[in-house]
Amino acid sequence: MLTQSFKVFKKPAALLLVTAFMVGCATQSTKESGTPAWLNQTPTAPGHVYGLGSAQVYVDKVDAINRAGDQARVAMIQKLRVTMTGEVSQGTYSKRVGGKETELIQELNQQVSSKIPEVQLDDIEIAESYVDESANIAYALAHLDRNQASAKIRREMTNIEFELEAMKTVPTTGTKLEQIQQLMPALGKFHQLDALAERLQLVSPTGNNAPLDPSLQELKARIYELIDSLVIQVEPSVQANQRIQDRLVSQLTQKGFRVDPNQSPDLRISYNAEFRDVEKNGTHYVFADGYVNILDDQGKILSALNTKVKGASGYAELAENYAVKDLADQMGEKVANTLLKNL
Repeated sequence: MLTQSFKVFKKPAALLLVTAFMVGCATQSTKESGTPAWLNQTPTAPGHVYGLGSAQVYVDKVDAINRAGDQARVAMIQKLRVTMTGEVSQGTYSKRVGGKETELIQELNQQVSSKIPEVQLDDIEIAESYVDESANIAYALAHLDRNQASAKIRREMTNIEFELEAMKTVPTTGTKLEQIQQLMPALGKFHQLDALAERLQLVSPTGNNAPLDPSLQELKARIYELIDSLVIQVEPSVQANQRIQDRLVSQLTQKGFRVDPNQSPDLRISYNAEFRDVEKNGTHYVFADGYVNILDDQGKILSALNTKVKGASGYAELAENYAVKDLADQMGEKVANTLLKNL
């Protein structure tokens, strides 16, 4: 039985280099002494983890080895999840410490975390590969030095914490909205810490995460308190349908915004709506155009939105009701999402 064995020390991120290396050494590593020991028994060592993968050889051996390497990495991750010490605490660094998170904070955290790229575990290497030509199967052995990978993640977390330390000096002067906009990048950094902490929990032999520095907890609390204290007023630019205002306010409060006509606002929502009724073959169509301006406390327009909807019914009043409801709902959704994305 003719077999081939390849030894590769490149990381999977440099896939083309791995491929070139394997092609170059294929003729130099042929052996006929049987299967390697790691294929019969996956290696074990303190602080290290291994994963074994296989793939059918169709035409290209190198392609099969690469696919086997992918399977080996998947097997390793599964093994790490099974042997993970402790529980991964979602939001370890971004969640509020003490006090209940408001709906607005939860919505905002979801917005921010969705923009954080997934942490890649690029320290996995394909340490060995082997092709059984008689069976047309390629095998690969993935290896991870858990201590080395953990140290790298901790360095990344330390760098982010240094960046957050610099953000603590953001002045407390200016309007509430200005302070929030200056501090919002810090919220993204807290979510980056979360992503790294989750990956550290996966690869670390001990699974321990250091608690967030108290001064950084104060920074995070400051951001959340500013966001929670934002006051919004909703007002028509001209005499408008009260149902539109009611539904706009409802949409904003559902997202967690504080809408209060009796307090000095940090943001104002000014809106207008125009309706046009067309009757055709006994059906009434109401075309509605909604216009919304989001303004700061000085009256400066921060964002302008436009919404168009149509309501239809055999009854004119019902057609208008449908148009009003859809218009208000869509306007409210747009305003809430715009505020969340631009805080």
